[in-house]
Amino acid sequence: MKRILLNTAAAVLAAAFFCLGFGCTEQERMGMSPIPQNAPASWELQPYGPIQN
Repeated sequence: MKRILLNTAAAVLAAAFFCLGFGCTEQERMGMSPIPQNAPASWELQPYGPIQN
């Protein structure tokens, strides 16, 4: 029982470390996103697929 509790605590701590430590890049921490926020999605340009007139 004690071993299971110890393993669970170690797994939770490791998960918290990875989530907090590797959640975002330095560029994202400065407020700049590598994803273009103003680019239209493909379905906005061709909502019905590759249909041509």
